[in-house]
Amino acid sequence: MMEYKVLNNGMKMPMVGLGVYNISDGEPQRVVENAVSVGYRSIDTAAMYYNEKGVGGAECELEYVTIVRNREWIDG
Repeated sequence: MMEYKVLNNGMKMPMVGLGVYNISDGEPQRVVENAVSVGYRSIDTAAMYYNEKGVGGAECELEYVTIVRNREWIDG
């Protein structure tokens, strides 16, 4: 079961997340989908990783995933 920390604004932040830095452009969708299927609920990504297309493809198919972008939480 995933552990969460409650932030000052009341939002729950997962204590474990997946970072997609250094995952080549052809892999992120599969990696993110696999991670979510085993319980990950936080995906750490940034524009400078240049793999947004693959990560974004997975985001469109998944519900209840928290995406971290530019240090802001986006609750899916």
